[in-house]
Amino acid sequence: MAVDENYLDVLGLQLIAGRGFDRQREKDLNDGLILNEQAVFDFGWTSPEEAIGKRITSPSRSPEGEVIGVVKDYHQLGLQQKIGSMTMDYAPQNSYLYAIKYKAADTEQLISSLNDLWIKTFPGYDFDYFFLDQDFENQYQAEARLANVFAVFASITMVIAMIGLLGLVSFMVVARTKEIGVRKILGADVFSITRLLSKEFVWLVLVAIAIAFPITWYLANEWLKTFAFRMTINPLLFVGTMTLALTITLGIVSLQTIKAALADPVKSLRYE
Repeated sequence: MAVDENYLDVLGLQLIAGRGFDRQREKDLNDGLILNEQAVFDFGWTSPEEAIGKRITSPSRSPEGEVIGVVKDYHQLGLQQKIGSMTMDYAPQNSYLYAIKYKAADTEQLISSLNDLWIKTFPGYDFDYFFLDQDFENQYQAEARLANVFAVFASITMVIAMIGLLGLVSFMVVARTKEIGVRKILGADVFSITRLLSKEFVWLVLVAIAIAFPITWYLANEWLKTFAFRMTINPLLFVGTMTLALTITLGIVSLQTIKAALADPVKSLRYE
């Protein structure tokens, strides 16, 4: 990369060994190089400190010179990409981008001033610019779209599942109305009847979870493998999902079964 003496400060890069470019050190400007950590290890040095003072030669003579500093690895690309070796050379005349740090409140005024200055300095050339945070955000557009699609379909699936569960529970309660009445006459309370009828659905949910969780874990891990830098799947995510599924199931089942259990058992026994 062709940079100037302000590049590290403007982008907030952390210098972990050596020094940055200094306009007062002519030798550094003519012959100095700044590496990132990955470049240090790819060149075979064991630490950033060991790299300071070492010379780099190249058939193309670019980059070539003496290592004067090492910066901490940083991401220029998305987390899908590994951090590559980076060498910074003092050559602002070869740069094709200006990096400007400013206050967000001054955005409109800054762009207007830069546009006027650009037209004055480079007449006939288009003034083009981009915001670094938006550039980083664009690197994750595919993931953002995928997340939105999954959120929509997951919501639709949950609504359909709850409607289906409500219909199934209602049918079961109607089919077992007489049984509920007999149990009440024999002394069963509302809780025991609700527990009896809920148990079947809880088992069905647990079987569904036992099938879905391993598949979800496998597919999620395969997707995460597309990222050079990735998280590990937290088991608590599955625990929370299971708790939510059981809570929704018990809520819907209990709503219908409690209503049936509280009904007059005489009417339940007369039910046809």
